[in-house]
Amino acid sequence: MGHLRLRLMLIVSAMVLTLGGGTLGFVLIEHYPVFDAFYMTLTTVTTVGYGEIRTLSTAGRVFNSFLILFGVIIMLLAIGAMTQTVIELELNQFFG
Repeated sequence: MGHLRLRLMLIVSAMVLTLGGGTLGFVLIEHYPVFDAFYMTLTTVTTVGYGEIRTLSTAGRVFNSFLILFGVIIMLLAIGAMTQTVIELELNQFFG
């Protein structure tokens, strides 16, 4: 059960770091207020696609491009790890 807790902590840590890093990046690069930066990061990482709050500079677009790549990878890894955990728990219950 300890490895499941460790896996969950890694997933949560990666998601928090991604959201925090994205928020900080938009605050520093685009001078967004913190909530707007968090909102922009959340819509980017979750691929909702509402669009930009304000027009991004070239540096902001480069940062956003890397945030999209990193954020989508982290989200897919998190979904895969959670799915693996659920399957492991179900198999452990079935086979004892």
